[in-house]
Amino acid sequence: MAERTPREYLTKVLELSQQMVSLASIDPGYELDAGCRTVFGTLFDYGYALKKMAEQELTAHAADAESFSEESSPVAGISSPANPKTVPITEDD
Repeated sequence: MAERTPREYLTKVLELSQQMVSLASIDPGYELDAGCRTVFGTLFDYGYALKKMAEQELTAHAADAESFSEESSPVAGISSPANPKTVPITEDD
């Protein structure tokens, strides 16, 4: 079995949250029943809450991946003044 990445799981959570909102938005005809309104209202609210959290996590993972790729770049290591392997170039007179 192939191992999934956090991004794949977060994408699936995002899809499920959109399904929750879609299901809760359908008018089932239970508007007179307070219990059903509570269930559908909760489904709607939590669907949006999950959507927001999944989007934030996807953004955070994208930012982490971007900063990781910059840190692991061979150019970043060479051009970094804090890197002790960097040798300053001076002109000999």
